[in-house]
Amino acid sequence: MGRLPRIKQELRQKGLDSLVIEQALEDTDVDWFEICLKAKEKKFGDRLAADHAEKVKMVRYLQYCGHPMSAILECIF
Repeated sequence: MGRLPRIKQELRQKGLDSLVIEQALEDTDVDWFEICLKAKEKKFGDRLAADHAEKVKMVRYLQYCGHPMSAILECIF
């Protein structure tokens, strides 16, 4: 889960253009939100963040795992 940055980096190392990579990933049927939500629930359970500090902790963890920020924000808020 959350290996998107690594995938992009490996494709760039193989000589693919960043724009081509972005377009190809947008055309996939992967539900990034669902993957991010499952990672959040695995680490923090299905509870909502109690305060700002906990939200920051969740965002930091999900970013570390490599989830896109759009999916993280949708998942947390």
